[in-house]
Amino acid sequence: MQQEGWRRIGERTWLKQFPLKLIGADFNRTVTVFDLDEGNVVVHSTGPFSDEDYRFFNSLGEHIHFVDATCFHDTFTKKVLQAAPDAHFYVPDRFPIEDDRLKPIADLAPTLGDAIEMIPIRGMPKVNEVDFYDHRNGILVVADLFFNFANSNAWTRWFIRATAGIKKYPGMSRVFRMLIRDKAAFQASINHLRTLEFNTLIFAHGQPIFDNAKERFQKALDKYGY
Repeated sequence: MQQEGWRRIGERTWLKQFPLKLIGADFNRTVTVFDLDEGNVVVHSTGPFSDEDYRFFNSLGEHIHFVDATCFHDTFTKKVLQAAPDAHFYVPDRFPIEDDRLKPIADLAPTLGDAIEMIPIRGMPKVNEVDFYDHRNGILVVADLFFNFANSNAWTRWFIRATAGIKKYPGMSRVFRMLIRDKAAFQASINHLRTLEFNTLIFAHGQPIFDNAKERFQKALDKYGY
């Protein structure tokens, strides 16, 4: 079942972008959905979902698992908790919202099996981002590690340049870099990402990259010295 706005980007994998505006700039929220075995559906990042979106999730499987994969992705968590009382929820350590339904993100591993690998970005205890690698399709999904607003409107690009210091995309914000506390642990996580083979790179904020994704990712890491 294909719902309006949801784009199939691989075998049993979909993507949709939702508006997320601040002072006129659109940071958007990109949501990636993985259809797994035994009726499990993993929704990477919560968003301002409509009833149609929830019907789409339920059309794929009976067990819905929502993931907010960084401590900074709490914008829509409470709304989705309320709207999906039967779903499962997973968040990283130190997530700013407390709710009995929120489980440690590590508990999602058995559901993901061999299809999806979780890669924690270590050395950043205030962020605790976890990136997802889809082995089936060669897709890497990051949260706030990089942004890609190359095709956004001029105001959004200017705003990001002024507030995050990003001039070229994909880019890493200065705030994100400032939050690295253990450089060795962070670099070890980055080194693991470099070993992955992927054709598609999905950002939680900004436009996906479908061509030469790994090469562009490697060049961006090189630019920042990682």
